[in-house]
Amino acid sequence: MKQALVQRVTAMLIAAITAISFMCVGASAKTAKYSDPKPLPKLTGDYRKDLVEVAKSQLGYKEASDGSSYFGAWNGDPYQDWCSEFVAWCAEKAEIPFWVFPKLCSCKRYRDYYAPRGMCYHLKEGIDFKKYDFLEDYKDVGMLSVSDLKQGDILITNVGKTLDNPNHTVLFISCEDDKVKTISGNNGGAGVKYSYLDPGRIHIVIRPDYDVKNTVLTRDINDIKHWAEKYPITANYTGDEAAPEITIYDKEINYDLVEGKDYTVTLKNAVNVGNASAVYKGKGAYTGSFTIDYKVVKPSITISSEVLEGGKIKLKWNKIDGAERYIVYRSENGGKTFKKVVTLDSSRTYSILKYDKNKSYTYYVKVRVKPKAGASYYIQSNKMQAGKGAAKSNNVKYDDNIVIIYPKAS
Repeated sequence: MKQALVQRVTAMLIAAITAISFMCVGASAKTAKYSDPKPLPKLTGDYRKDLVEVAKSQLGYKEASDGSSYFGAWNGDPYQDWCSEFVAWCAEKAEIPFWVFPKLCSCKRYRDYYAPRGMCYHLKEGIDFKKYDFLEDYKDVGMLSVSDLKQGDILITNVGKTLDNPNHTVLFISCEDDKVKTISGNNGGAGVKYSYLDPGRIHIVIRPDYDVKNTVLTRDINDIKHWAEKYPITANYTGDEAAPEITIYDKEINYDLVEGKDYTVTLKNAVNVGNASAVYKGKGAYTGSFTIDYKVVKPSITISSEVLEGGKIKLKWNKIDGAERYIVYRSENGGKTFKKVVTLDSSRTYSILKYDKNKSYTYYVKVRVKPKAGASYYIQSNKMQAGKGAAKSNNVKYDDNIVIIYPKAS
């Protein structure tokens, strides 16, 4: 009776802890509530006009009640401030080339990209740049008047009580009386809207070179940072050409190069297990090439097992890319010989045997992977034990209904 009570209390505690865990996970991994953007206008091919019309098409869009927005999510974080992100998104949807209007999403990053190219200006009627100079690190900065502004110009302004913090990115629309009409996103809960600014709150004017419509600004792909997803660089054998996972990132314009659009890949010796190479050649806006040496390897497989009610052992293993079927073998003589147990087309679980936990068992399991193309190969697990004595040597965890058995450390 006492033992049953203890078991019931233990079960209640476990259930409570589990519930609290799920509550914590749910709280930390909340789902953003933002809505999708509004329909886009038909483009004309005039970058300045299209940029402004795309922005106008989103008038009235607001972030969700939880503070999330589509435009923040577009740049990786739905809860971030999104004024610069909105402007960059409009440029992308206006189909302005990324080297003309990169996805920088920051007042300072826009400045640092455009100022060295002579595309940043002080505004005569703007903030006293002798006192608050957002361009102090750059020489030969031009000067514009409010009357010189054009649709498509980017204005870096100041939101707040002080004038020393350029923190808001807007698009110029027109001049009305003594105010500057702009459109922007992330306006303190008001979303995308028009604003009428005092020119004295404008730090700088950025004027991208929209007239390079038919010009491609080429960059050497060797100057672009690239890295592998894992080291040493490998690719899993599939029976077909296997390429490594490589990311090519143009940091200056915050852009991940796209295979087929920005570069091509030519693989050498990439079918069979062994040494291989991949040649990445620039395309479109990118020139040059570089080569990465890597290895084609048999994919690693992790075989785990659990003991179900009745003492049946259930095997599980990870999915292998390119596998057409799995063939499971078992050895009961220390791995000297193996007998085929079953062939599985897609399933990656199999109940392989029963055992008595009062007795000691030692067995080996190996899985033969048959790819859709190429030769099959074996992947063998470590020696595994079950039953009496297994808890000490194999980290087996017991409770009333289940025993988890891990492979013995090699």
